[in-house]
Amino acid sequence: MEKEEDRDYAEWDFVCLQVTYTPIHWLAYWDDVESINYILSLIQQSKEQIIKTMMPNIRNITPLDVAGKH
Repeated sequence: MEKEEDRDYAEWDFVCLQVTYTPIHWLAYWDDVESINYILSLIQQSKEQIIKTMMPNIRNITPLDVAGKH
């Protein structure tokens, strides 16, 4: 099993328990398109991964919703 410190990038699918935001939610909030593009380039292009990328938070808000608001 791979150790956390052996990874060369952060977990893009991490979820903050308090607000259930992923890193992509936060990057969308701060309008950091460059970082969003970088993270998306790391993700395998599969239906499951794309669905996971657009996961809504506890208020049913997706990263795309966040980007649209900000």
